[in-house]
Amino acid sequence: MPVPGVSIGLPAKFNFGPAPFDPKKPAEPPLEVLENFKGTFSGRGFNTIFRPNSDVTPTDVGVKPTDISDNVLELNLTAETQIFSDSLGPVPNRGLAQQPDIILSGLPYTQAVYDVTEEPIEKPLPKNGQGLTSIHFESGLWMRVPASKGLQPSYNRMASIPHGTTINAQGFTEAEKKPGAPVFGEVDITPMFLEGGEKQPFKSQQLGNLMVRRLPPAGKLGLIKQSMLDNPNSVLVEANEGKEILGNTTFSVTTNPEGSSFGGGTSNIGFLVGDKKRRVAPNALAFDVSATYWISTVRTKLDLPEFHPQGPDDGIVVPVKASRPGEVVPSFFIKFDVPKPRTVFVKYTQIQYSQIVNLDFAPLRWPHATVATLAPVAAPLLEKDLENVN
Repeated sequence: MPVPGVSIGLPAKFNFGPAPFDPKKPAEPPLEVLENFKGTFSGRGFNTIFRPNSDVTPTDVGVKPTDISDNVLELNLTAETQIFSDSLGPVPNRGLAQQPDIILSGLPYTQAVYDVTEEPIEKPLPKNGQGLTSIHFESGLWMRVPASKGLQPSYNRMASIPHGTTINAQGFTEAEKKPGAPVFGEVDITPMFLEGGEKQPFKSQQLGNLMVRRLPPAGKLGLIKQSMLDNPNSVLVEANEGKEILGNTTFSVTTNPEGSSFGGGTSNIGFLVGDKKRRVAPNALAFDVSATYWISTVRTKLDLPEFHPQGPDDGIVVPVKASRPGEVVPSFFIKFDVPKPRTVFVKYTQIQYSQIVNLDFAPLRWPHATVATLAPVAAPLLEKDLENVN
């Protein structure tokens, strides 16, 4: 998947560690499941978001809609790249009184998401992103926080989004390993009332309804199907069809963990929050964020071409052949000699996620769902890692 991303570069040999005059140098704690977040991952997914619709600057949806005017449902088939930088090293947090110091570990990341709804699924995505519309950019940190007095160890995602929201999402439940492919629950994008929690469906959620406030308009939906709106996680299920998935590890993070004293949360700029004193309503206040990740080990065939490196740094990128248009597959970087073309088996790490951001505006809470399947890009491959060489 050649969609570009942006990395956060760290200075050579950068790590936190102690101050220069501190005689103790702590060991870096293990990243555990975050060890899988290495290098560049790209893939495809699906995004749904109910956007506020202004009476002053209304959104043109290509038809004369007859439904409620305060929102527009936007749907996107997506291409996505996430880039994970090197580990930060040991990150000390100092305890007070009877609370001992703790040492965190983690790594920076960036995420870039593009709309590809109208791009032919058979067409390779442009290497430089030319012609694609960017719909999301995020920079942040993944951190592993050890246990401390009164708190279990946690995974933390700290992120900043250009629209004016920052998040600190935590997961206090340990990652769970299971054999075989992941099992995904269902996701419902139906809004609910802030008072009482009763669900309020909208006509735009049914693709058969044409005269509604929805983007893209009828006729430009591409491969978007009703089943995807009914349950966005169905996109993850379809992405795994035909793959040999040996096992998976899953964990979740949320800005609203159980217990109000557990920290975390979202922070929004004034435009999003609104002002009750001046009776200015919220404009898509990001109330909370929850995300689940499935990290799978996948076994696949790789066709190696004849290759004779001309030096220790000479190498080529070899992609896995997709079994169907749009399938998310990895590519590998090899530097070893291949005397003649051959087919081998290799294993790789696949990342899938399902995220819900609840946005508050008007009298409702609106689920904003995003799912994606990501595979490594130009992942280093050693000859010793090849299986069943032919």
